[in-house]
Amino acid sequence: MSSIIDGLKKSGITLYYYDAGVDTGDIIAQTKFEITDIDIPRELLDTLCILAQEIIEENIDSIENGTVLRLRQDERMATYTKPRKPEDGLIDWNKRNDEICNFIRAIVPPYPSAFSFLGKFRCHNAMRDNQNSFHTPAHWRALRYWLRNGGLKSVVKHQKRL
Repeated sequence: MSSIIDGLKKSGITLYYYDAGVDTGDIIAQTKFEITDIDIPRELLDTLCILAQEIIEENIDSIENGTVLRLRQDERMATYTKPRKPEDGLIDWNKRNDEICNFIRAIVPPYPSAFSFLGKFRCHNAMRDNQNSFHTPAHWRALRYWLRNGGLKSVVKHQKRL
């Protein structure tokens, strides 16, 4: 999820030995994969599941017979991310359009959805449109303009007329 929020184009998986630290054991193998502009966390998780099986199958024999090459991790190259809470899904409309788009497509099930407020109403992200792709940053720019320029009032007026 953080890979999508950060706008990364690649991510990866690492097979490593466990030790006393958190993800600090010697590296056995690593594999990278591409992140597209429409990937969502479920797709990344599916990719990681496939790659996890492949990386284990490729290395299991050398692990079992003790011939695997161990690469000590360089702590200076480590990256960390903080655990997210549901309230972290609040959309910051002051960010750039591409950042808003990445944030919204990253904060979808299986995680709590991204959300915003229209007055006192909490609105959750609708995930994908019917073409099975995310709205572009231009869509988010238009929505932000609409919200800042009385969009909520027009919705409320329309609701009252129904």
